[in-house]
Amino acid sequence: MKVIKKVGNSPIARNLARILGEPNLIDNLRLIEEKTGIAQTSVRNWISGYRKPQLASLEKIADLFNIDVYSLFDEPSTLLQEQKEIIELVSRIQNKGALDAIKRMVEVLSTNQEAASARKEEP
Repeated sequence: MKVIKKVGNSPIARNLARILGEPNLIDNLRLIEEKTGIAQTSVRNWISGYRKPQLASLEKIADLFNIDVYSLFDEPSTLLQEQKEIIELVSRIQNKGALDAIKRMVEVLSTNQEAASARKEEP
């Protein structure tokens, strides 16, 4: 009996399905609910693509399974360093240090924009 009828198209849905694994999915859903307080139905909805999780929830799952939270967003090799830093900054905004995180995010985005402009100007 399949617990999840379909897996959503987002990288988060696919990666959650892969990490939690169909043979152990029921046990993993129970574990997540027990250890993090995240309802099994929420995780099922994320995997199915019906809902999108908050970063704080993904961080709890990543901590529980001892994985890098970035691995839930995409294949680790395809994430750019800037994307990782922005994900981390969004996490800090959600938790604490919002002003510092926003300032740093603006710096990262400005640096990216300046670098892109410089590349366009090169012959």
